[in-house]
Amino acid sequence: MNFRRFKNILWKELLDLIRDRRTVLATIIMPIVFYPALGGLIGYVFRAQPVYIAYIDQDDSQYSKKLLDILKKNASNTGNYYVFSNYTHPVEALTNPNIDIVIIIPKGFGNNISSSLEGVSTVILKFNVASTKSGEALNFVSSALHALSTLIVKERVRRLAPNIDIKSFLNPIESKLELVGPGGRKARPEERFLYLTLMILVLGLYFSMHPAISFVADSITGEKERRTLEALLVTP
Repeated sequence: MNFRRFKNILWKELLDLIRDRRTVLATIIMPIVFYPALGGLIGYVFRAQPVYIAYIDQDDSQYSKKLLDILKKNASNTGNYYVFSNYTHPVEALTNPNIDIVIIIPKGFGNNISSSLEGVSTVILKFNVASTKSGEALNFVSSALHALSTLIVKERVRRLAPNIDIKSFLNPIESKLELVGPGGRKARPEERFLYLTLMILVLGLYFSMHPAISFVADSITGEKERRTLEALLVTP
């Protein structure tokens, strides 16, 4: 194709693009504004939704109080979780549609833990399946229960063997992470994020191609309507 004719066709298409405000809006301005706004909106919605947890203590022991302290401390550090300990009956908490999960500490909870080195207690969790935030609430509560269990195990180890190193006793195996690449070569830390970088590159390529694809499709449609498509295709 002659370069001068190609330049004329390109200039003509650019003029058509500038004149057609709807095409400019749909192919350039809308993606620039819409995609970042959509990502920000999704992130805000997930962050803005608070998680409500009801805590019912029927035992009133040091361990049930310790669990409540852990929950409230973690909630204050996170900033999006709220623990309510003013409920006295499960039905009262379950009638509140905003409550995502109810924690019930049954009577004898603390006594079962402290009675022997093998004592096991049960915590009842009432999970609201209708809530979209129940999964987050369950993970939050499970983390607090794990923290309390770790404290109880440490207390039992101190009672059984006061002079033992608790950290080594509870963690007899340590893992050492080595980053390697294909063939076993030593890899750099930034190579861990290579896959994520490629995904971002693919998304960026899609967003950059989207306006061009829309413009080409609109241009071909316009050439068909003006019955000049055949002449354009056979231009040497």
